[in-house]
Amino acid sequence: MPNLRQTLPPMVSLAAFEAVCRHFSFTRAAVELNLSQSAISQQIRSLERDLGQPLFERHRHDVTLTPAGRVYAENIEPALRVISDASVSLRAGPAPGRLLVFTDLCLAAYWLVPRLGRFQAPEREVDIKVLTSARPFHLQSEPAHLAIQYGGPLRAGYALAASFADRVIAVCSPAFRATMPSRVSLKDLTETALIHLDQPGRDWTDWPGFLGAQGLGWRPEKRRLEFSAHSHAVEAAIQGQGVALAWSHSIRDLLVQGRLLAVEDFAISSPQDLCIQVRQDATALIQEFITWLEVELQGSAAAQARLP
Repeated sequence: MPNLRQTLPPMVSLAAFEAVCRHFSFTRAAVELNLSQSAISQQIRSLERDLGQPLFERHRHDVTLTPAGRVYAENIEPALRVISDASVSLRAGPAPGRLLVFTDLCLAAYWLVPRLGRFQAPEREVDIKVLTSARPFHLQSEPAHLAIQYGGPLRAGYALAASFADRVIAVCSPAFRATMPSRVSLKDLTETALIHLDQPGRDWTDWPGFLGAQGLGWRPEKRRLEFSAHSHAVEAAIQGQGVALAWSHSIRDLLVQGRLLAVEDFAISSPQDLCIQVRQDATALIQEFITWLEVELQGSAAAQARLP
């Protein structure tokens, strides 16, 4: 192997390059890396001098990759991902009595957190840290022993432990339901206040896709309420601000408690299963936690099935 110190550019320059490639902006890359814009610009110029090629075309408000920059980005991104995943995996190495659990905001707030006390019983000496993010697990840099999320590619070093089919359903608060006709049609839905979800990096189903799957066209509303996080859309529905689309596993407790109501039986199959990813070197404690998760998911599904 050649002397890497002589052939590799500085890692700080590669990190800057990778961030600018994703954001197409020196400013946004600087915010992500907690650096100044001038520092990012300096790192990119240094990398371009090192490689002897311009990597970006500078515009007034953004940047674009040159042909050489595009090829370079495609070649180094997998290598940087391998380095990142290997480092994260080592940091999250098996630790007796410690669990790092990644999930999205909505699953954490409305499903996982209310149940954790049942696992963290007095007879179990276990520390649990719940990590939440709107970004999918394979794009995270923080270490975790397992992840619970809808869909998403497997992260390097992780295996699929379990998956559960789900449904996307229309929900609203009891107070908002009282303002709607006693029997609601799909056409009625298009004429009421709808809560939208548009989360960058996630292919969530929104109203045009939901209604289209049931043979109804989409007509944009005059006023629109939209969120970039599923948990915020669900909270807006709880507060009576309209009808939201929700994934039934994540809001089953809210249905059982009566804080949300399903609007008729409007539903489609979720294109993404609820998946549990686990480190390939999982400890007995991690496996025990996964078994507990499976039992809890089956239990909450049974509770919803008993609803009138």
